Amino acid sequence: MDLPDEILLIIFKELSTIDVYNLVDINERLNNILYDHEIISHLTLFRYSSNNHIYPFDDKLINLFCLRILPEIYHKIKWLNLEVLSMERILERNYPNLCGIGLYNMDLNTALHLFCGKYSLFHMFKKQILSIIIKIDDKETPLTESVLTKIFSHILLMFTNLSYLKFETCSVYSARISFNGVAQQTIFSSNLLKLIINVNTFNDCLYLLDGRFQNLNKLCINISDIYSNETIINNTVSEFFLMKQIDLIVFFFCFFFLEYII
Repeated sequence: MDLPDEILLIIFKELSTIDVYNLVDINERLNNILYDHEIISHLTLFRYSSNNHIYPFDDKLINLFCLRILPEIYHKIKWLNLEVLSMERILERNYPNLCGIGLYNMDLNTALHLFCGKYSLFHMFKKQILSIIIKIDDKETPLTESVLTKIFSHILLMFTNLSYLKFETCSVYSARISFNGVAQQTIFSSNLLKLIINVNTFNDCLYLLDGRFQNLNKLCINISDIYSNETIINNTVSEFFLMKQIDLIVFFFCFFFLEYII
């Protein structure tokens, strides 16, 4: 190739992971470019279909990553986007600079094992992970409020330095997180700065603003039911104004919240 390295780097940054790493081992020069930190610091190890569905890499490519590529670049990786079928093989290795992870096509049993099990793959990363995106998509097991809330609470307990969490299910019509009957000391974080979440009722939104997330400054929330308890509203509004400036985004029913706090 006659193009300078800088131009090739720009081109490779626009390609998908699968397209980029099909070029591995063509020659040493290409390998040096492909292993540049601008390309490999943020890896997506699955493919999107034309209808935006997520599919795993085939076994041949996963083997290439696990046996050939990751041993060369593991120390440069800062973010991994993974799907459930290949996730365990990818996470067997230590990534000393990994600070963010996205988990997609996650079924309930895998999520419970990862975040609530005694021998989770994530125990080695629990202090270094700062950002998590998780999307639960289980077509076999019905989602329930209690199980989703359990997974959410264990994520906060496990990752003590977490500052960003996006917790979603496959559909806005799925079961949602509910904090009804959950004690404040069960779900809390002093480090969380941004939270994106789907909850059941307006009360659940207010629970997130009652002081359990001391440094939260951005909350993006999707609420299913506007029902709320007036006592909870009155107690939470005073706490809300004691917080630092917060960017609150409420889908579907934001005008009700504005009416309550004005």
